[in-house]
Amino acid sequence: MAWDVVVIHPSMSATDTWIDDFVEPGSGFSFRKVARPASRAKSWHDRKDSLPLLDWITHFRHGFRAMTSKADIVVANFPPLILTCCFWKIALLRRTKVVGWSFNFGDGSRSRLAKAAGLLFRSASKLIIHSTKERDRYATAFGLDKDQLIFVPLQRGDLARIEVDGLEIPGQEYAIAMGSAGRDYKTLVEAMSSLDFNLLLIAKDSSVQGIDLPENVDLRSGLTLEECLVLAKNAEFMVVPIGELENASGQVTVVSAMQLGLPIIATRCPGTVDYLTDQKDALMVEPFDVSAMRAAIQEVHTNKGLASSLGERARKTWKKAFSDEVAGTNLANVLRTVVA
Repeated sequence: MAWDVVVIHPSMSATDTWIDDFVEPGSGFSFRKVARPASRAKSWHDRKDSLPLLDWITHFRHGFRAMTSKADIVVANFPPLILTCCFWKIALLRRTKVVGWSFNFGDGSRSRLAKAAGLLFRSASKLIIHSTKERDRYATAFGLDKDQLIFVPLQRGDLARIEVDGLEIPGQEYAIAMGSAGRDYKTLVEAMSSLDFNLLLIAKDSSVQGIDLPENVDLRSGLTLEECLVLAKNAEFMVVPIGELENASGQVTVVSAMQLGLPIIATRCPGTVDYLTDQKDALMVEPFDVSAMRAAIQEVHTNKGLASSLGERARKTWKKAFSDEVAGTNLANVLRTVVA
């Protein structure tokens, strides 16, 4: 008899695909998804500001549905759903095991309420983090046992077939940088200012506030995820400059670039060290080092053999460590530790 596992995600319906769909048959687990209750409020995953009351009401309703579904295990994605499932586990005296996936808090771990939230999070069987550097920090901030926090890398599915009609793609070679969280575009722009080729920068206007952009840097904002990926797929290489040295940032961009087989230049930081190996599948530079960033960009741009090998090895690393199939295996392994 298989263990019954319910999966919930802030923006996932009962028929959407997630990594549970890649767990091999015969694993000993059967999966079903509980859809997010209807609400006019945007999901926590889509918002970057504080959660409004309507969002919290929806999350508590979603968590209640999961925790009363008579499942053996509930896998809750992202902190609000993890917290609400832990709340209902305690309030309803449930024996259902809770696994918190993507336990990513960033600066939220500094909140004065962190220790209080930790009282709820302790009822979870395992909490999944996507950066090894965050284990000690979260354990201290929330008062958790380190063994409760398990590192599992982020995954990315196949992006190669994504196409968008009517998208303006630069007519000449360009490097690309994308994302806003934790980015250090000041260093990147300074590095680009003396180079003779173009950078396409996809980010919020606030991410480059106060930075004078040279003529070879083209800023675009408000694009869809699909548009960003198509532009990335057509780029010469990806640059991931990170200025956040405590919280993990940049993993989604890094893994996406690896899946697309792009050469990568990235800042050495908590969000990249678990995913990239310097001189193997990326060039890593130290934080805020304009000269090192400029040299790495120039090297990848001019040395086509190096760029090709970095991209090929990045793609192989993705397939071996960060693909959906590997993520399905990782999920099954986590669940085995829970039921053991």
